[in-house]
Amino acid sequence: MGMLGDRIGHRRVFLWGLIAFASASLLAAYSPSANVLIAARAFLAVGASMMMPATLSLLRLTFTTDKERGQAIGIWAAVFSGGVAIGPLIGGALLSHFWWGSVFLINVPVVVLALIFTPFIVPAGKKIPERQTRFLELTTRHGRIGQPGVCADGIRKTRRRIASGHCRGCHRYHVLWSFS
Repeated sequence: MGMLGDRIGHRRVFLWGLIAFASASLLAAYSPSANVLIAARAFLAVGASMMMPATLSLLRLTFTTDKERGQAIGIWAAVFSGGVAIGPLIGGALLSHFWWGSVFLINVPVVVLALIFTPFIVPAGKKIPERQTRFLELTTRHGRIGQPGVCADGIRKTRRRIASGHCRGCHRYHVLWSFS
C-alpha cells in the first residue's frame, strides 16, 4: 500500500483506509453470522493495511529535519505500543459491561474524528515520481519480474526446501498439502 500512496498520495490512501476501517467495524459489530464477521475482520485488515504505511509516509513527508522526524516516529511508536498494551484491557472491560459488538463500535468515533481533522491537519503531500515508475517491478539478477513472480518464486523455493527434508519436526506431505 506504500507504493499506492506514492502513486495517488498518502493522505488519500489514509482517508480511504479510515473509511474502510470504519465500514468494516460497523459491519463486524452488527454481523448476523460468523461468516459475515470473518469477512468483516478481513476487511478491517485491509483498512488497517492502508492506514499504517500511510501514517509513516505522512510523518516522513511532514517532518523534514532528522530530529523532528525521529521525535515524530518515536511518538508514533509509543502511541502504537500503548494501544497494543491497553487495547485488550479496554476490550475486556467492554465485553464485561456491554455486548460483543461494542469492541468494534469503539473504533467508529475515533475514525470519524480522524476523518474530520485529517484534511485540515495533514498536508496533501506530493507524489513521488521516481517511485511511481517502479510499481510492480523488482530488479533481480535475471531481469525484471513483478511482485506476483516474487511471491510465486518464494512459494516454489519453500516447497522445494520442505520436500527435500529440511523441515525439522514436520511431515513433508502435510506441509506440501497446505501449499497446494
